[in-house]
Amino acid sequence: MEETMAQYLKSIGITEIVEKRVNELLTQVETLTKEKAVDILIIDYVNEEGMKNYEDLRVWTDNYKLYISNFLTESIIIMSPINEYLSAVKISAKDFDFITLSTASRIFIEGKTIFDKIVPLKGSGINCKYIMQMFHKYIVPCVRSEARR
Repeated sequence: MEETMAQYLKSIGITEIVEKRVNELLTQVETLTKEKAVDILIIDYVNEEGMKNYEDLRVWTDNYKLYISNFLTESIIIMSPINEYLSAVKISAKDFDFITLSTASRIFIEGKTIFDKIVPLKGSGINCKYIMQMFHKYIVPCVRSEARR
């Protein structure tokens, strides 16, 4: 795992056990794609009791984006091209102006492919900052017309 990825995981409060699981999945991704992960993102949310839950793992390589739902307990990997065109993007935020964040900050981004597949990104607290980075790096270019092929 790249140092920047390890720093990201630490910044959002990931435990060593979860980090080990992420490493296992990154090895699987590399075996499948023959490419190293460039970026990762953990989809999280805060439940009604105020506990943070980790839902999905997103991985980007040079040519693919991979979605691993329920990554803590399953290894179901969905792979698609990194430049898959998105026909629409819906963004909602709570206590977050896309710049300043707090522990109460929440963000939810949904991209819709031309095949009506929904691509959600959501997070809380400091993770909102990383979601915005991935949004600008990977989502915005896929909405632009040059993403169509």
